[in-house]
Amino acid sequence: MNKVTIVTGFISVIFGGLISGYITRNKTWRYSALVTPLVWIISGTFFYLAMLFEEILLLDVFYMFIDNPANLILILCTIQVVLGRSCKYTIFDLTKEMCFIPLSKEKACKGKSIVDGIGSRLGKSLGATFYIFLLIMFGEMAATIPFAVILIFGITLLWIYSILKIDVLIRKKDKK
Repeated sequence: MNKVTIVTGFISVIFGGLISGYITRNKTWRYSALVTPLVWIISGTFFYLAMLFEEILLLDVFYMFIDNPANLILILCTIQVVLGRSCKYTIFDLTKEMCFIPLSKEKACKGKSIVDGIGSRLGKSLGATFYIFLLIMFGEMAATIPFAVILIFGITLLWIYSILKIDVLIRKKDKK
């Protein structure tokens, strides 16, 4: 995990110095905000497909490069975590803060406290509760994977939908 944290920090510096500034200056807010969920969903697709279809995938090809098939899943998971967290720390946090700019000081303060205070804690708590519920129902982690994948992709699609709806509200506010 220390190596993953180091690589995440390194990639975040690259994203923060080169990519996030360019995207937010030269692209629309919607485009910038969609980067993070799309990175999570694309990298997650490869990771979860490798987990769900470990025996079916063309792992024989990867056996030539990787001595243990579990290492492929570990590599894909690491890529997902590093890219996802790097995007979250740079692009997502920046676009989240940009949403508060058109609001009055009072609304921005209340909105920020709700999003940062309640929203993040509630999301983590509900996620942990859901995993505990799945573990109680199925007894082992491997049996919970298909249900966790459905939930994660569903929430990510809701995240994308939310970005599109917020973009409509921001555009209406800008026109006024």
